[in-house]
Amino acid sequence: MLPKVILHTATSLDGRITGFPADLELYYALAAQWNPDAILFGSETVLAAVRHNPALDIPPEHEEMFRPPNGLPDPP
Repeated sequence: MLPKVILHTATSLDGRITGFPADLELYYALAAQWNPDAILFGSETVLAAVRHNPALDIPPEHEEMFRPPNGLPDPP
């Protein structure tokens, strides 16, 4: 079965995707109505969400997050 793909992008009337005041509340409210099985988005989207919503409790990164768990063999 082929996946159903929805491309949801805020654009200006002249086709730009940056440099205009997008209504983010409406943008994400519309996206939430589709109830997708998966969502792909870029890192800039995540960083923008954290900047605009300081109530999100995102833990800081640390080196341990990037190491494999103890007891696993080294990758080939």
